[in-house]
Amino acid sequence: MTVFRLAGDASHALAWAVLLLILCCSRSAAGLSLRTQELLLLVYAWRYQDLAWNFLSLYNWCTKLAYLSLAVCVVSACHCVPALRRTRNYSTDLRPLSTLLLLVLPSLLLGYATSMDRTSPFENLWASSLYLEAVAAVPQLVLIVREGSSRSAVSHYIFLLALYRAFYLGNWAQRYRREPYYWQPQAWTSGAVQTLLYVPFFIVY
Repeated sequence: MTVFRLAGDASHALAWAVLLLILCCSRSAAGLSLRTQELLLLVYAWRYQDLAWNFLSLYNWCTKLAYLSLAVCVVSACHCVPALRRTRNYSTDLRPLSTLLLLVLPSLLLGYATSMDRTSPFENLWASSLYLEAVAAVPQLVLIVREGSSRSAVSHYIFLLALYRAFYLGNWAQRYRREPYYWQPQAWTSGAVQTLLYVPFFIVY
C-alpha cells in the first residue's frame, strides 16, 4: 500500500461523495452524462465479481463494495428520481446503442484478447474492465463539447476522478521500482489512455 494508492482511493471516494451531494442538493442531473455513470457501474460490476470470495484485506473489500454500491445508487437515482429524470441531458448524451458499439464491445474484445486466462470469465471481464474504465469518460467529454460548457459542480466531480487516476499512475511507478515481479502492462496502458482523456477536463477546470 503506497501513499499514492491511498491518495488515489481518497480522491475516488471523494468524487462519488461530491457527485451524490450535487444530485441531492440541486436535485438536478444537468451537465452529468448518465452514459458515463452506467459505464462506471459496468466497470465495477465486471471487476469486483470476486467480492464473494476474495478477502485480501478488509480495506480492499470495503473499498470495492463502496464503489459498486455508490455507482448503483447514482445510476438508480438518475433513472428513478423524477427531478433527476427531468433534468437529464437526453439530446447531448451519447445514445445507448452508440455507447455499446463504440465503447463496450471493443473493451470486451480487447479484454478477451489480452486476458491472462481466456477460459476464465472473471479474468476476461477483469481485463475488459480496465479498457472500459479508460474510455468511460468519453460520453461526459462528448456532452461537454456538445453543450459548449461544463456545470461547475460537475467539474469538481470530474476533477477528482482525474486526480484519482493521476495518483494511481504514481502508485504504479512506485510499485514498479519497489517490487521486482510487479508487471501489469494492461493496467498501465489503459491508465495512461484514461489520464490523457482527462487532460481536457483539467484544462476546462
